[in-house]
Amino acid sequence: MESALLHWDKAFFVFINRELGNAVFDFVCPILRTKETWIPLYIIVAFFTYKKHGKQALIWLGVALVTILLTDQTAHLFKIVFERPRPCNEATLLSSLILRVDHCSNSFSFFSAHAANHFGQAFIYHSIFKNKMASGGFFAWATAIAFAQVYVGVHYPSDVIVGAIAGIGIGLLCSEIGKGVSSNYNIGLSIK
Repeated sequence: MESALLHWDKAFFVFINRELGNAVFDFVCPILRTKETWIPLYIIVAFFTYKKHGKQALIWLGVALVTILLTDQTAHLFKIVFERPRPCNEATLLSSLILRVDHCSNSFSFFSAHAANHFGQAFIYHSIFKNKMASGGFFAWATAIAFAQVYVGVHYPSDVIVGAIAGIGIGLLCSEIGKGVSSNYNIGLSIK
């Protein structure tokens, strides 16, 4: 017998994947989750960070790269430990699932590396820019990517929720380390 939490997770997945289905999401969500879409965004953010803050930005761009490495590897470790099949590989969901990507990966589902990576980056850039509008944009972007993972059929809601929490936690840790490193080198972070 499945727990109430798993039952809720599957029901919420079906709601997002099927009931919220529409032509706009069908077009946008598969695009959002591809690296060809988000890598250029992060390159542009890195460029403007460096252009505005010079050498100070190098430490923070390094922190952003370390954050990606840690969020990605932590998600990979959790997937190995929990071995939760993706919804698109779950036999009980196949009759109700709409797969909106070309294929379903054989890798495990819990937790979403996409969600962890993007929420980790959102927290790092939130720490760098300290601007409400920029922070809102970064977290909205991460939320859209997390939603897209569920909408296209490759992750459960709990996968992206836990991924977001892990990403923010790792982003917070890396941000604190970055602040320590920048103060040790007496270049400080004066980004406002």
